[in-house]
Amino acid sequence: MDFGLDLEYRGGVPVVIVSGDVDVCTAPMLDERLQEVAGEGHKEVGIDLSGVSYLDSEGLKALIKLRNSLGHGGEVSIVGARGSVQRVFEMSGLSRIFNLTD
Repeated sequence: MDFGLDLEYRGGVPVVIVSGDVDVCTAPMLDERLQEVAGEGHKEVGIDLSGVSYLDSEGLKALIKLRNSLGHGGEVSIVGARGSVQRVFEMSGLSRIFNLTD
């Protein structure tokens, strides 16, 4: 599956829709897009991972960097993480930092 990034707004909240594998090769593109969204001044950002079947530590770094960029009171919601992607969040303890929803 090819890597892809789209942006849509759901209830005024920007949601970055990710498809394909997020790994050392694609994570820099994800990071760049997430930082663009954070730079727009949003306090809440959604990440739709329903089209992602693989997420490595570089992808997690990009998500953590986004969370830090949003500052105090900022929130990152992870939508649609399933299977091995969801397990990455659970095993790393990041399921306590990010809001994981279906």
